[in-house]
Amino acid sequence: MPKNDLRLAEKLAQKAYDKKVLSAAEQELKAWNMLAAFFPEHTVEEVYATLSPVRQSLVAPVIETDEEFRAKWEAVTYEPGRIREDAPVFLTDRGERVRSKSEQLIANLLYRLGIPYRYEYPVELEVDGRKKTWRPDFMILDVKQRKEYYLEHFGMLDDTSGDNYARTAFWKMKVYEKNGIYEGKNILYSFETSRAPLDISYVEMKLRRTLAI
Repeated sequence: MPKNDLRLAEKLAQKAYDKKVLSAAEQELKAWNMLAAFFPEHTVEEVYATLSPVRQSLVAPVIETDEEFRAKWEAVTYEPGRIREDAPVFLTDRGERVRSKSEQLIANLLYRLGIPYRYEYPVELEVDGRKKTWRPDFMILDVKQRKEYYLEHFGMLDDTSGDNYARTAFWKMKVYEKNGIYEGKNILYSFETSRAPLDISYVEMKLRRTLAI
């Protein structure tokens, strides 16, 4: 087919296609406008929030508001992990003591982003065929999705002294996976070495992407 004829055919085909797309879009918009007329003034989740504080105290909401769900989650109490008395002191913006500068940075990031978290919250995992209590560095809450994630930081990955931190870190990852806890699904990892310190902006990016904030 000559080039001129091909260009003409492309233009005609594109014009016909655009016309069909426009028609479909107009029909879709019309359908949405009709549906909008039947939308309630408030969703089921919003009805409770429209009540006065007095009435709220008298009823049990069918669906908890995000604020209530978050408040209950944050109100859970637990025995914190033990930190040696002679260990360096790192305090978060929330006033809790953590084990390292990196954990302090992560805790402060979570606090700044408004992400509910628990530091070293005890969870029961199966380790080498036995149930054991573990304390992931952080448990965080996606309020909108009502979903919990773990956040585990691995520092000193190039430290080969003692028990070999890198080997221990990989072993921990395997334990998590054997318990159905996978990176990106329900746990996030951060890493650092002596030459590559924690990149807190990278942690923020992972949190924003995972929690859609």
